Amino acid sequence: MANKEAKLIRLGKYDGLDIPRPDSTVTFEEFHKAVEDRKRLVGNKVKVEGRPARMGDVTVIDFVGLLDGEPFQGGSAQDYPLELGTDEFVKGFEEQLVGKNVGDHVDVEVTFPEYYAAPHLAGKDVTFKCDIKEIQEYQAEEMTDEEHDQLMKALTDRKEFETEDDYDQILADAVIADSEFDVPQEVIDDEAREMVGEWGKLMMRQGMDPNLYFSMTGLTEEKMMENFIDKAEVRVKRKLVLEAIAAEQNIMATIAEINEYMEQLAKAANMELEVLRSHMTGEMLRETEKEIRNRKALNYIKLHVSLTKESDLLPKITPLD
Repeated sequence: MANKEAKLIRLGKYDGLDIPRPDSTVTFEEFHKAVEDRKRLVGNKVKVEGRPARMGDVTVIDFVGLLDGEPFQGGSAQDYPLELGTDEFVKGFEEQLVGKNVGDHVDVEVTFPEYYAAPHLAGKDVTFKCDIKEIQEYQAEEMTDEEHDQLMKALTDRKEFETEDDYDQILADAVIADSEFDVPQEVIDDEAREMVGEWGKLMMRQGMDPNLYFSMTGLTEEKMMENFIDKAEVRVKRKLVLEAIAAEQNIMATIAEINEYMEQLAKAANMELEVLRSHMTGEMLRETEKEIRNRKALNYIKLHVSLTKESDLLPKITPLD
């Protein structure tokens, strides 16, 4: 397999890339949003007086949806509490209520998605005649210093993790851009098919039958594959790049690393380690070794980044006050 894959790529530059790590500092805007999200979890809704609706508010509305000038089934409600900024309704609906006041009548114009669950609305332009009856906002007690610090730590940990993941992809994509590939279309198709399978498993874990989803949206497995093709090509090329680097640098997976990886898998699956081991086939073990080598290849790229300016190593600090 390794020899076959080696023929699919001529590896470009990966040693000494001049790409700084993205800034992982939590910004004021991100912290403010987290505080507002916390209010929704622990706060109470309070009636607003004397100002228009803004994002984050709850607007209590009556609405009637009109398709070709006529009301349609399921398109009307009274005293509906709509939280602005949640995208609960069709895209573009909530934004048109921002800046409006109690007592205002608003004609909200939206277009339903092409693959909307209700076929008679899919791709159609619809007008919702809305009356704003009340505006509410979330209020909560001020955070203590300890709660403030806990929230900041949680945000920092999450952003550092996400930034590191972004950096991994940026570096791998830089090597891809400098490499040459001769990947047969069937390899990319197979990857797209695998991604559809992963999507199906995710849907089932969330309680949705993929076949029911297809029937509701009008999508097919073939159409879903087409939607994944571009991402599948990138994923194939990332794998080829990392496998080629691992081969060129003679990067191997040690027994200790394999054991640690399997322990992590067992923990994530809430499974006893020995039970997991009993289900491991030779092919699964080879894929585990490949995954570890690829991770180590990515770490090799990061360890050998060579920045032209030392200042690029420093985070760009955004003050929180």
